[in-house]
Amino acid sequence: MITAAIVDDDPNIRETLQAALITDTQKRRIPVQLSVCASGSEFLTLPQEKWDLVLMDVEMPGQNGIETARQLRRINDRAAIIFITNYIQYALEGYEVQAFRYLLKPIDAAQFEQVVGTALDEIHHRQTAYLQLKGRSEIIRLAIDELIYAETERGHLLLHTPGKVLECYSTMEKLEQELKQEAFFRCHSSFLVALEAVRQIEKQDVVLKDGTRVPVSKNRKKGMKQALTNFWGGKFL
Repeated sequence: MITAAIVDDDPNIRETLQAALITDTQKRRIPVQLSVCASGSEFLTLPQEKWDLVLMDVEMPGQNGIETARQLRRINDRAAIIFITNYIQYALEGYEVQAFRYLLKPIDAAQFEQVVGTALDEIHHRQTAYLQLKGRSEIIRLAIDELIYAETERGHLLLHTPGKVLECYSTMEKLEQELKQEAFFRCHSSFLVALEAVRQIEKQDVVLKDGTRVPVSKNRKKGMKQALTNFWGGKFL
């Protein structure tokens, strides 16, 4: 189930976006729970932690889309935000709130399919991809989306997820191989992080969005920076 919102003050555009989004999710057989709002302030009255996808107009009376997205990001750092705008000049401000892509008005059906379809595919994959690893006395099945970072300790792995740490019996090499097609990077011989969880890179550490500091090796720092640049930069293609 994907939880999505459309936020636009123009009723015609809201109707167009709603019809197109329903068509795309039905084509992919992805269930969607959709909310439609006429303003940023209306959108912010809804629970912000639940959103997977938000289609947001930039130029709205009162609170604009960029400011609305800033408030969303204080609570939800995983939602794919797609801005709807007449002007690409908002790209730098969109980078600040980690926008997924932009859709330029008037909305073109092919562009919508490419941009929103990519977001739907990524969200659906994130929700349905799992790791299966051996724990102390059981098999651990962990959604890849829940893994923040992993570290080695005394011959086994500690998997850090929201609210808990799981211990499993594998190697960092095997985990890195299993996640090679996912958005993760091994920043240290003993640490592997989800790029989605990274806030910034400092001299000797990767700082995660929750404030956790993970060491980055000198010989891996350049690769870490490039991986993060590619991860965020690709959102604006």
